[in-house]
Amino acid sequence: MDSIHYSREEDSYFPCVASYDNLKKEIRALLIEHEFSRNIAFKITHHLKRWRNGEDSSEPVARFLRTYSIYLNDHISKEEDFFERAEKEIISKEEEKEMFEQFQSDIAITKKLESIVKDIDYLENQPWFKN
Repeated sequence: MDSIHYSREEDSYFPCVASYDNLKKEIRALLIEHEFSRNIAFKITHHLKRWRNGEDSSEPVARFLRTYSIYLNDHISKEEDFFERAEKEIISKEEEKEMFEQFQSDIAITKKLESIVKDIDYLENQPWFKN
């Protein structure tokens, strides 16, 4: 997520639209959520390593995966609303065209997100998660 999705927004899209004052508050909120996501991913990785080393850390893995799943659904919904509003109300057609050219690979990102959500759903349906 971080190297594909968030970096694309943080390094490209947000700087392009940050000059619009009415978007700054929403951009800040989305950036905070990105950092929250990074923290969850770190916790998942940490507890997975412990689990692989034989420690009983399945409960924290399950808990953080569930948190991440909830976060993703909420965050993606917020981003869709943000981008739709920015496109309709703020960004000119010329700016939109420039950004479209810059973000043509978003389809691949969306597919990757769908794959991640499917993986999380699969993991949530494992017996160790339900306990």
